[in-house]
Amino acid sequence: MTAGRIAGTTSEPRRSGRRRYPSCTFPVYTRTAVVGIDTPSIDYGQSTDFETHVVLYGANIPGLENVANLGALPETGSFVVALPMKIEGGSGGPVRIVAFIPGP
Repeated sequence: MTAGRIAGTTSEPRRSGRRRYPSCTFPVYTRTAVVGIDTPSIDYGQSTDFETHVVLYGANIPGLENVANLGALPETGSFVVALPMKIEGGSGGPVRIVAFIPGP
């Protein structure tokens, strides 16, 4: 992946009372390379339509869940490598994530 903007999350409640995780459209329109989030899912916990998964993956934007130390990365300029475990017939799986931060 190339260096790009890191899209954050917001814990502001929606009108329906659900929490908003990454906006489905923000990463698509800003050409975000990848979305990383520190929660178990990029969608609302009780989601039945998995809208964020559908929108991001439909735009070929990977979503990395349960990511630690996102606050240590600068807003732009990081280089992230996500090495997936091969799971036959799987649509996703665990990854080892390494981020490189450019020097001064």
